[in-house]
Amino acid sequence: MNEPDIPRVTRGVKNRVSRLRALGNAVVPAQAFLIFRAIAEIEGGYS
Repeated sequence: MNEPDIPRVTRGVKNRVSRLRALGNAVVPAQAFLIFRAIAEIEGGYS
């Protein structure tokens, strides 16, 4: 199988590490809990 010629590493992106770190810190467990609880309530699995 031939893969497209897409580079796997980004080069030349300013502040790349800082931006990735900020994205990683963007999800707070308390926020995720509220989202999953709402989904569970809609599905009928949370009391």
